[in-house]
Amino acid sequence: MATPEAPSMRRHWLLAALTCLLVTTMPAHAKSSRTFHTDARMAVMRANLEQHQWARDLRAAYVKDAASWAQSDDGFLRAMVIPPQVPRRYDVHNMGCPVHGLAANKDGLYKWGYSLDRPFKITCPAGGEEYPSNDFAAYLASWMRDRALLTGDYTDDGWGWNRPGDNHNYWFVAHYTHWSMHRELQSAIRALAMGALVSEDPDQARRFAHRCGVLLWQLAVYYPDYDYNTQGRAAGHQH
Repeated sequence: MATPEAPSMRRHWLLAALTCLLVTTMPAHAKSSRTFHTDARMAVMRANLEQHQWARDLRAAYVKDAASWAQSDDGFLRAMVIPPQVPRRYDVHNMGCPVHGLAANKDGLYKWGYSLDRPFKITCPAGGEEYPSNDFAAYLASWMRDRALLTGDYTDDGWGWNRPGDNHNYWFVAHYTHWSMHRELQSAIRALAMGALVSEDPDQARRFAHRCGVLLWQLAVYYPDYDYNTQGRAAGHQH
C-alpha cells in the first residue's frame, strides 16, 4: 500500500507539475538568456582570463569546487534542501550539551560538528558523541508520523529533546538543518553556478549547471512554505 502523502507535500508536487507545465507550454515566459552576467560582463571576464594569472587561478578554484559537488547524484543534492516541516534553529541549547554542559560552548555556540553523509546528526564539540539517538531521516521519510522510530535516550522529532525539569529543549535536528542549509546548501549552489559559468569544457559546464538546477528546483518547490516564525526558533510553541 502506498504511503499517503501529507497535504503540504501534495501541494509541493502540484506546484512542481504546474511549473513544468508552464515551462513546456509557455516558452515565451521562460528565461532564455543571461540577465546578471550580461555580454559586457562576460567580455570583461574573458579579457581578465586572457591577461591575468589571478583570474585563471580563480577559475581553476571555481571549477575544482564545483567538481567536488558535481560528484554527488541528484538524490543526494535534493536531500540537502530540507523541507519546511523540519524546524530550524541556530543554537542547540544555552547550557551546551546534555552530557558535557557548558564545555560544549567553550569555543562558541556554533561549533557542533555535522556531516552531510550523516543527515540530521550533530556531534558534541566537547566529547564527540552524536545526537539525536534516533534516525530522524527515517522519521522524516514517514512524513514525520511514525513515532515508533523515535528511539533512544535523546530522541528528537524535530522540535528538540527535553530533559525532565528543564524549561528549554535541546535542538539537535533543528541545529543540523539550520547550519547545513546555511553553509553547505548555499556553498553548493554558488560553487556549481560559478563552475558552470567559467568552465572551458562544455560537457562539464552542462553537468555543473544541471546539478545547480536540481538544487534550485528543489528549493523553489519548498520555498513558498518556509516560515521561520512558525518553523524556527521564534515558533510560538517552542520551548
